[in-house]
Amino acid sequence: MKQIAYFTASAAMMAALLTPAFGAPKPGNQSSSISARASIAQMQEQFRNISERAFNLRELAMNDADPARQMAGLRALKDEVNSIGAEVQALDAQSDSLTAWQDKTLHEIRPLLSQVAEDVNKLIQVFNDNRSGLRSHPWLPETAKVSKHAEKLAALLSNKLKLAQDLEKDQQFERDLSEHSGS
Repeated sequence: MKQIAYFTASAAMMAALLTPAFGAPKPGNQSSSISARASIAQMQEQFRNISERAFNLRELAMNDADPARQMAGLRALKDEVNSIGAEVQALDAQSDSLTAWQDKTLHEIRPLLSQVAEDVNKLIQVFNDNRSGLRSHPWLPETAKVSKHAEKLAALLSNKLKLAQDLEKDQQFERDLSEHSGS
């Protein structure tokens, strides 16, 4: 029984030590932190959409689809990347109210988002240069690159969101433990 109490106390102490560094929003900014978390979850979904759209563009080219359909897909990719960029800028403006994990996540995705934007711009350039023969030009590897980079970002955000959820559970456990030990 003493061993269980020791592990429980150790878990509570670790959660208490980690809370300020990784999970707690800055004082008075709980709603901004929740909003930022929702934005990060939305970005994760948008990166998955980008990856799927790029894959679909590759499939359309393999089936010699009409270039007009490809152009519509490219516009959708560019709009999605621009939307994510605008959301990152909006979150940057709220940086004082973000938790440490949210701020770190934004810092980590910026270079990868820039890479996806570059990939999409290159894909547009390849499309404009080779509309009549997308199947035989660098279109296929470029669509694969966009898909791969966007999926990498979606996975990164998914992992960050899972870690944040686990941290919140640990914090709730710590609060519950302190309530029971204090009564």
